[in-house]
Amino acid sequence: MAPYLLRHSSMNCSLFRFLLPLLLLGWRGSAAEVSIPSQVATASQLIATTATLSTEGAQISGLQFDLEWDAGLNVQIVVGRGVVNSGKLLYSAQLAPRSLRVLIVGLDQGTLADGELLRLFIVAGSAVGSSQLRLTNLVGATPDGNPVAVRASAATIRVDPRTSGVTLLPESVLNAASLRSGPIAPGEIVTLLGAFGINPDSSSGVVATVNGVATIVLYAGGNQINTVVPVSLNPSVPAELTVRNQNRQIAQVTVPTAAASPALFTQNGTGIGPGAILNENYSPNSPSNPAPAGSVVMMYGTGFGPLIPPADDGQPGILAATAIPVSAKIAGIPADVLYAGAAPGLPAGVVQINIRIPIELTSRQAATIEIKVGSFEIPAGVSIAIR
Repeated sequence: MAPYLLRHSSMNCSLFRFLLPLLLLGWRGSAAEVSIPSQVATASQLIATTATLSTEGAQISGLQFDLEWDAGLNVQIVVGRGVVNSGKLLYSAQLAPRSLRVLIVGLDQGTLADGELLRLFIVAGSAVGSSQLRLTNLVGATPDGNPVAVRASAATIRVDPRTSGVTLLPESVLNAASLRSGPIAPGEIVTLLGAFGINPDSSSGVVATVNGVATIVLYAGGNQINTVVPVSLNPSVPAELTVRNQNRQIAQVTVPTAAASPALFTQNGTGIGPGAILNENYSPNSPSNPAPAGSVVMMYGTGFGPLIPPADDGQPGILAATAIPVSAKIAGIPADVLYAGAAPGLPAGVVQINIRIPIELTSRQAATIEIKVGSFEIPAGVSIAIR
């Protein structure tokens, strides 16, 4: 589970070959656009923005492009709601220090709708002036595999000569499993994307607090911190989150809270697609290694709220059930939850959910997973392979 708990790194994927033949087939006219708005910032400020698709009537089932930025910027991406709602998957690969290849593709012939493809968290440079964020090598594919030309223009990030701006935003406090913003919950692992500029040599001096209570920092480096919300969090009032590095405050933000904010970890670290799931024989679940109907699988998540008996901050998981009841459905069919609670031996904040696959399910590569913690639902988009 370690790759899911520390840093969400870019994923290399052979599916990039999916769109490669389209580059050799020629175009059918320019029909769609991906755009990022230009921004004005102050020195070292964090900016939250989006890359948005306008299909202009084109049927687009797959999309690939390169995201490039000037030396004065630092950019991190997470999946946008438009991709989640489409049922597609997001893959990315670092081509160069300031170049990221992005692939949005699915196992079916469904199409992308107009809307948010990516959420971008951009840290502006310290020098006054303008830097560019470019979308290049754009190509789309129709459901039957024909190419669709996609246009884009560069976005300009202008840094004004003012004092340094905001370094952390409520929308850049993310559930570490879903990588989506929202209320934080007791014991939840959260990913903070901000204008931190943490030197790896000084990362041991990073301290995060929630309402003055120190959190357990799992990772700190560059502009990302992964930490565990204290189990003592009061979910009835907003929380003040602060970050200090070498005894200097570098970020402060107020975020909403909830008794639970559940999500499941996924294999590609984006919050959508095949879940980080073990089959009954402890082998990773995948389309090539599906779980038999009637078997028990182990899913892993975070944000499921308090445990009974109560957990201690930083204590590795021991057998302790969630205080709020957990229910599940696989492919829309109710499934028995045999255990939901701390994951024995894994870091604090990780929750294990043991679920029996409904015996009546037929084979499918990507059966939908629905889990509720009381009235709190995991975000849509996570799947399991069944046979």
